[in-house]
Amino acid sequence: MVLMFAASKVLSFAPHFLTLGMHAVVDPGYLIRLGDEMRGAVTTTAMILLGGIWRMSPITAEDQSESRPLRGSSAG
Repeated sequence: MVLMFAASKVLSFAPHFLTLGMHAVVDPGYLIRLGDEMRGAVTTTAMILLGGIWRMSPITAEDQSESRPLRGSSAG
């Protein structure tokens, strides 16, 4: 889900980058603004991905023990 959100965020930046890129072809002064916007987009996407990775909990021994059958349940 986090990857889908990050991808949608990247796609939402695309039209803005295209517009700034077209302006930068005509006026090189837009290159600085384009660079700033790209840094912002990369930072935003990285924060989304890192937040998703940070929120994932590692598998512990207690988590693995939950997959064993319960005591007292019949095996057959």
